Amino acid sequence: MQGNNDLGLGTAPQDRRAFQNCVCSGAEVDDVIRYQLLERDTYHVPSIQYGDRPRFGEPFKATLSIGGDDIDFSGILFNCIIETHIPGGGPPFRTCDEQKTHSWSLIRDQTLVTRISDLIGKIVATVRAGQAGNKFRLYATGYGQFFNNETILCNDITSARTANPNPDNKPHNNITTQLRTEFNEMSLRLNAAIKEAVALHTQDGVKYININTILAGHRFCEEGIKESDQHNPNLWLFHYPYNENNISVIGTTGSDYTSVLQAANAKVFGGQSISQLSQQYSSARQVDDAFYSAIDWSQVQQLGGGVKATGFWDGVVGPPTKSFHPQVPWHTWIQKFMVDQWKLDREIDNIGATPT
Repeated sequence: MQGNNDLGLGTAPQDRRAFQNCVCSGAEVDDVIRYQLLERDTYHVPSIQYGDRPRFGEPFKATLSIGGDDIDFSGILFNCIIETHIPGGGPPFRTCDEQKTHSWSLIRDQTLVTRISDLIGKIVATVRAGQAGNKFRLYATGYGQFFNNETILCNDITSARTANPNPDNKPHNNITTQLRTEFNEMSLRLNAAIKEAVALHTQDGVKYININTILAGHRFCEEGIKESDQHNPNLWLFHYPYNENNISVIGTTGSDYTSVLQAANAKVFGGQSISQLSQQYSSARQVDDAFYSAIDWSQVQQLGGGVKATGFWDGVVGPPTKSFHPQVPWHTWIQKFMVDQWKLDREIDNIGATPT
């Protein structure tokens, strides 16, 4: 979104563009292929979260962020760090040890690189069949290491939702140096897989963008910071909104959606064990789709005085699920880096063009 508004992309009539923003929709590789490389406009496919989505156009530039949901980063976040679940949403419950074992197995899966490479190949083939041709450029970003793993202040601190901002005097996972190091290593291993997949397509105008190194000094558990610090001006990631206890929609007064969420939760999860859920849902994406399909949207509108489903999403589910996502400064840096890279690549294309 930041990049789409960058004047460096051009302001002439031929530079006009439509913007399709599908980031952070919980998509795994297969979901991008099914629901983002579309030949026609869609609405609420595969679930209410997707809203209005235009067909895939004929861009000269595209960005790709993929892999986090394929290794169940959301499971790490919910089961190991904030130790909570949005009613009905998110990944199935696991102990932190179970979750780490699960995510490591996905990272080590030999098909991860192949699946990302296949996706890149499909994107390139789809776009190059149109007006962009060989001038199309795809920029695939990696993931950041979310923690400073060299400090010790966090060793006795938990990020569990129920223990912040006030302790609940219950046992929780502390954000120890060992835990932070392991989670950072997961990011590096995922980045290695993405880079390997990109390397198979360097001749197709595909480049890997390292967005990790710039995070130094802007991560969780930096020196002198006592987490979970909701007001750290140097943090470039979102904390879980610990101080927002009421489930209500932004822009409405006194609308409590707890009953709606609990009813949908009961439909999807009621009485099922972890093993049963794991057999029924192979990914967090499938869990979310089932949950949002189970919500009674007529009840949402009644409680919210006619509030639209998008407002429900932004106000109820949005704030918690933006945890560990980039804040504006990191987005802005990524924007500038990728636009500058594309401008440079475009100049190279123009220099290499045959005069007419």
